[in-house]
Amino acid sequence: TEQIVKLCKPVVDAIGNLETREADLADCFLELLRLASVMENLTVDGNDDPEFHKHAIAVFNQEFDSMVTDILCLVLFLHPLCKKLAIHPTDRHRTFNDLKATVGRIAIQWRWPVEKAKRLLADLDVYYHGEAPFTGHKWNALKWWRGLVTDSPLKTFAIILFQIVPHSADVERLFSGLGGIQSVRHCNMSIEMMQDLRQLR
Repeated sequence: TEQIVKLCKPVVDAIGNLETREADLADCFLELLRLASVMENLTVDGNDDPEFHKHAIAVFNQEFDSMVTDILCLVLFLHPLCKKLAIHPTDRHRTFNDLKATVGRIAIQWRWPVEKAKRLLADLDVYYHGEAPFTGHKWNALKWWRGLVTDSPLKTFAIILFQIVPHSADVERLFSGLGGIQSVRHCNMSIEMMQDLRQLR
């Protein structure tokens, strides 16, 4: 049990660090990277099962790869302080061309006109090279993009992505809303009954 707690605690801490309306998708990726570093440095203590430790780390690495999506990489790239971190010459990271392809796919999904999409990709090149108007930086990426004096489609595109925030799951909101209804005395209620009581409340 102690070994399970030791392996799960960094994951729980990462979730807690992102439970804020100020967090954005770049924060999610940065927290994932921090979590991967913590997991990599966990050691096997005297009472730990080495095979279980090895299995747990292998599962984490597999899930990490599935969580590092094209969108997360793109948002990290659009953070003015993290461009180089998002593009890395390994199999687990995207190239600049991969990110441009992701931007193109999103522009198509959003049904942006062809000319606007072309300007968007051209501005992405300018941003990549750090040329005006995409100069300077701030830790708060959303404020940085909003503060740029330009009518670039890339500015609009980035602001939309940085306004996406992680939020509590439906089940967490359900339990929060139940308040005094969900207690030790009532822990045998069915899911349907709990949902009905929540709705009434």
